[in-house]
Amino acid sequence: MTDSQSWPLEIPAIPELAREGAYQKGLSYSPSDFEKIQKYGIERGVQVYIEFDMPGHTTAIALSHPELITAANAKPCKFGFPNSVLLGADVRLNIF
Repeated sequence: MTDSQSWPLEIPAIPELAREGAYQKGLSYSPSDFEKIQKYGIERGVQVYIEFDMPGHTTAIALSHPELITAANAKPCKFGFPNSVLLGADVRLNIF
């Protein structure tokens, strides 16, 4: 469900999560959508599990509740690796 930087689930008690965190209006699942997905699975003998990849892939929560996400404004480090150093064509990683 949240395997990207989006929050596509509409939760009636906290509607701002999907309103602010979905990629755009209309790209979210309502409780009715979930019910349809579950019924679709049941009718076909499939058990549907909804996965929330937490704490990873949930930075979209910070759009409406930044107090819930540690380092919500942090930027990825250079080259995409922690503590990486580029020396010519040689990349050294010091991740410990």
